[in-house]
Amino acid sequence: GHAGLLLVSGRSAEALAEQAAAWAGWLREHPEVAWVDVLHTAAHRRTHFEHRAVVDVVDVRAAEAALAGLAAGGDASTLVRGVARGEARVGLLFTGQGSQRAGMGAGLYGRDAVFTAAFDAVCAALDRHLDRPLAPLVLGRCADPEAIDRTALTQPALFALEVALFRRWQAWGLVPAALIGHSLGELTAAFVAGVMTLEDAARVVAARGRLMQAMPAGGASAAIEGSEDEVRAVLAAGAEIAGIAGRRQTVISGDAAAVEATMAVMAASGRRVRRLAVSHAFHSHHMDGMLAEYGAVLAGVTLRPPTLPIFSTVTGRRVAPTEMLAADYWVRQAREALRDGAAVAAAAADGVDV
Repeated sequence: GHAGLLLVSGRSAEALAEQAAAWAGWLREHPEVAWVDVLHTAAHRRTHFEHRAVVDVVDVRAAEAALAGLAAGGDASTLVRGVARGEARVGLLFTGQGSQRAGMGAGLYGRDAVFTAAFDAVCAALDRHLDRPLAPLVLGRCADPEAIDRTALTQPALFALEVALFRRWQAWGLVPAALIGHSLGELTAAFVAGVMTLEDAARVVAARGRLMQAMPAGGASAAIEGSEDEVRAVLAAGAEIAGIAGRRQTVISGDAAAVEATMAVMAASGRRVRRLAVSHAFHSHHMDGMLAEYGAVLAGVTLRPPTLPIFSTVTGRRVAPTEMLAADYWVRQAREALRDGAAVAAAAADGVDV
């Protein structure tokens, strides 16, 4: 079968149930119709009213059962329902290192044509700069799944997956009101907003991962419950603020002993602390040795103003048209504390509500 989402809607809950019953009946009477054509008609040839349901099934038989349940007002594991609230202003966040896993792209690759084509194109650009092909890691088809946790491969892998996911949403017509990227993710945001060509973005992403991996290992990072000021007040020498996710969540990074000492002080005052599973102390002085070479790579790249709104995690504000055109911005972005919380708050203040 062909995986896909069948969209059903109505002006009221009752109308939605009637539509579901009508679809179920129609599918029973037309067994010859291709499932992919049914999905296309429902998505592109029907008016979408406020009361909506999405049936996530692989074929007509499964759809009939889910639609019959929807018609009777019931729920099913294959069913999502909701009421549309008018035009949403959607922000997209691109994640950074730590979120990767082997096989993270396997569910969509080969099943979704837009995702597959975009992923292949990004991997082709990245592979020129890597010591091994990227696709098997992201698709879970390689003998050593731990390889995806090597920084030099983690960052390109996340970039490839994120770009392909974005192209999938974009093909559905989504125009984001804000892009925010955490660490590596800000390069994805910049690329999809037209700041760099694919060839240049691939060079920068691969260089960032390779140069960071070459820095001294043995540092540490931790997430700590507490404000930036609270954590800064007890920071041991050798640790520094690496990220501010919100008023109550701060990430520290640096020498392992200093990170552990800071964690101990905060834990003693009843705060939650968690050591992060990272190979290097990112966004700390442990990265200083890569900055000049990374800056040189960026100096050889053509940077353009973004065509979509980006909210910077370096400044916590919306990016000015020329801000990302300086190589120095990207060097700071690899080294300084990341202000995720401020970037999200700024996007929300700008009217982003999803």
